[in-house]
Amino acid sequence: MIAPECLIPDVGYIQRFFAILSLPFAVFIVFIVVNIGRFLFFRYVLRQKDWKTYIRSMAGSISIALMLISLFYLQDCKMLLGIFECLPAEPDDGKKCVARGAPC
Repeated sequence: MIAPECLIPDVGYIQRFFAILSLPFAVFIVFIVVNIGRFLFFRYVLRQKDWKTYIRSMAGSISIALMLISLFYLQDCKMLLGIFECLPAEPDDGKKCVARGAPC
């Protein structure tokens, strides 16, 4: 996999930080819109009267959403706590940088 910052080198640390933090919300909103669209399609286009059965069948989709939320939580925690990881500067000048991409 290619890191997103390698594709667009002009992106700063703050922009990457907020983009990574907003990613779970964007995925969750897309998930909600797709499931509402599926519900409306089955309810009004296919004219299924038993919409409560469809709601019960969404259990798989809900479990996928919860799994995605937990995975994004781990990614967000890593991103938020990553600023406390002290790294040697490149080239090594004897100082420790607090975060990758951030000035020392």
